[in-house]
Amino acid sequence: MKIFAGLLMMIMFIGCADDDAPVFADTPETVRIFTSDIDLFWIAYDKAFKCDTQEERVRVFQRDYVNTGSTQLRWMFENKFCLYVPLSYFVERIASAQPYYNAVRETTQVVNSDQMRVEFLDVLFRLEELYPEAVYPDMYFMIGNLSNGGTYNGYAVNFAIEAYLADEDTPLDGVAEDFIQFIQKTDYLPTLIAHEYVHVQQRYLPPDRDTLLAHSLIEGGANFIAELICQRPDNPTLYAYGDAHEEELWKDFEKVMSGYDFSGWLYSSSDVRPINCGYYIGYKICEAYYAKAPDKRQAISDMMNIKDGSAFLARSGYESKFL
Repeated sequence: MKIFAGLLMMIMFIGCADDDAPVFADTPETVRIFTSDIDLFWIAYDKAFKCDTQEERVRVFQRDYVNTGSTQLRWMFENKFCLYVPLSYFVERIASAQPYYNAVRETTQVVNSDQMRVEFLDVLFRLEELYPEAVYPDMYFMIGNLSNGGTYNGYAVNFAIEAYLADEDTPLDGVAEDFIQFIQKTDYLPTLIAHEYVHVQQRYLPPDRDTLLAHSLIEGGANFIAELICQRPDNPTLYAYGDAHEEELWKDFEKVMSGYDFSGWLYSSSDVRPINCGYYIGYKICEAYYAKAPDKRQAISDMMNIKDGSAFLARSGYESKFL
């Protein structure tokens, strides 16, 4: 059931929240945005890096960031930042990349700027135009350890924004090599928001919800619709590689798409192809489906409510491209 967040005339930027229950706004004007975790990060950061030992730094981050932050920040620590690693790893990763964090510190406040407020609101209004059934959970901004981006957990959409604040002069010394490819400028933030709010709307149903094909359609579909919203590709480097190797990628993907092993295709690196090529294949299937559909709004609705990935693939006509 949709819950109204209040009759506001503009997007709200709020310092703290009542996190007891999810709030889903019916319209973009009433979505709530929380930014207080950003300030808490810098308080902890300043205190921690005046300490002499790693143990003291970890205690500071635990006390002044994790324990003091929002419920959504704690959820991110439990389910993303520190799901498989201790808090000491989170702190070590930040310590290694201090030149980067120091360089982007001022830019972390961009999410509170009037210009960015307008851009965020524009993204949600364009989503509303494409998919009038859309709902809008709360949005939380925070700082992580250069390991995650955006995620929706059923309650809110959480954005660790530190990777999306760079410019040409931002030092990358100490940034983990496997994450450098994800570093972006602030003009990527609207695309990130579009991608995650598409995920909010997606209702991919059984029987094949957990296959490689399903997850590729989920991620590629979010990329495709985000591109319609923002008029810019989500990952130009990946698409350039994909376009140059499309048939080869499809032939390899086709062999394993009905399985449950995502390695080498989603969320992990591969020795034979760039990371996340499953996103590219899912995008191309959705692109083919959209191009073929006479009713474009219905095509978007179909992407949001896929009941059978194999049937969706067949209707797209994408496979016939390689016969």
